[in-house]
Amino acid sequence: MSIANLESAYKAGQYETVESLLSPLKVEMAKQGLLTSPSSKHSKSDLESARTALELGALSAVNLGKEAEFTRYVAQARQFYGLPGLTASPHEAKVVALYLLLLLSQNEIAQFHTELESLDFELVEHDKFLSFPIKLERWIMEGAYDRVWKAITNKDLVPSSEFLCFADPLVFAIRGEIALCAEKAYTSLPLNNARHLLFFDSDQGVVDFVDEQPGWEIQGERITFPGVVSEDATLNSRKVTERLIGNSLEYAKEMEQII
Repeated sequence: MSIANLESAYKAGQYETVESLLSPLKVEMAKQGLLTSPSSKHSKSDLESARTALELGALSAVNLGKEAEFTRYVAQARQFYGLPGLTASPHEAKVVALYLLLLLSQNEIAQFHTELESLDFELVEHDKFLSFPIKLERWIMEGAYDRVWKAITNKDLVPSSEFLCFADPLVFAIRGEIALCAEKAYTSLPLNNARHLLFFDSDQGVVDFVDEQPGWEIQGERITFPGVVSEDATLNSRKVTERLIGNSLEYAKEMEQII
């Protein structure tokens, strides 16, 4: 099985071409049983070629914003991981790390940990790809959403460009978590503070976000939240929100100085 054209197209950033080239390759792999039950009955060359083809399909799907296809390719590629006698894949860590990042962006924390348990601890801690979603998940659990936002939206901080493809869905997810903290901790917040808190570039972004939140309203220059704040129930939420506001405003000042 030759995948030279597939590899050339991927390296050139021609992700739609990768998709086209994969169609006949997958038919061939299916006929050989490589898509459903790869095993030692197949040659090492065919196993490694099929694995690489599926990995490049997964990475191309990420770049094309096709999450469902990415998930399918990951499931197929992972059948090859751990098979005896194969040369280590140069794409495995990146593919698995991107899948972990997808789970984070979907708030599938339980599944994230299930996947994590199947990985080698030493590899997770020291691999630049795998350590990235682990770090983000740790910050999410700590409520350090500002650190997550900085890491996932800065091209200089991600381990490869594919990770930026999950920036929007992950930021959307953490905005939801921040919104829950804010409305539990306060009856209202200044619009300007909320803009930095929720990582929006403009007040209009905040206005659009408020319109989507049940019970939220804009009165003058403040956002008001529904319900009554309970001191006992919201102490932790208030601490998280106050720290986020402080960190976000400090970061905004730093950016203004740079600009």
